[in-house]
Amino acid sequence: MARSARHSSLETRTARARLPARRTPYFAKIAKGLRLGYYRGAGSGSWVASFYRGTRGYETKAIGAADDTIDADGVTVFDFWQAQDQSRVWAERQRLVAAGIVRTGPYKVEDAVNDYLSEIAAEKKPAAVKGAKYVFDAWILPDLGSVIFDELTTEKLTRWRNKIATDPKRLRTRRGAARPATRETPDDEDARRARKATANRILTVLKAALNRAFYADRASSDTAWRKVKPFKKVDEAVVRYLTLAESVAWLMPVLRTFGS
Repeated sequence: MARSARHSSLETRTARARLPARRTPYFAKIAKGLRLGYYRGAGSGSWVASFYRGTRGYETKAIGAADDTIDADGVTVFDFWQAQDQSRVWAERQRLVAAGIVRTGPYKVEDAVNDYLSEIAAEKKPAAVKGAKYVFDAWILPDLGSVIFDELTTEKLTRWRNKIATDPKRLRTRRGAARPATRETPDDEDARRARKATANRILTVLKAALNRAFYADRASSDTAWRKVKPFKKVDEAVVRYLTLAESVAWLMPVLRTFGS
């Protein structure tokens, strides 16, 4: 981690209180091409970051309120050191955007899926990549592909998981068909368990793509999908005893054989 820069006029709230209020920020250089600015208003102040973009000059971003009157929380109110950290994170993202490593604009689930497939192509066998792409195309992208990544919610993902578990079973579909072929799920416990097990496997594939995007700093949080749990006890064999009528129906042919 980069060493924090020192600046006696901005480090403490006491020192900042002595600064005259003015329209332009007081700046402190914290890294090459990166400055942390403190705007002193009539009341409490605020932090801004300023990143040098070459011929385009400096680009400025608001960081948040300064801890002039209330304690810093690292979320909306920052002390001098926390504001430096926020500025460095923002500047690094700007560098990645300029290098074409990180996209600009809204990052969608579809983008995460495409990035995931591109990356695992160098890690897994072609058959595994083809299988993952089929899962994404069939069950994930139609419902979630257009959702902006940071707008994913636990509720939205849970509804999607439940929909998979209750939708009719997907069958092999004729090429060029307008809609996928399906078969209604029988109304029995084994069939429902099987559909839930399928939903669990598809959820695992989705989480793999979302987690990779999160660990690559393409998303701000993984909370939404971390809270979505797979269905429980759906991969276990179901033991069911025959009813009296089923037992009689099974035994009758046997009894006839012995009686003849």
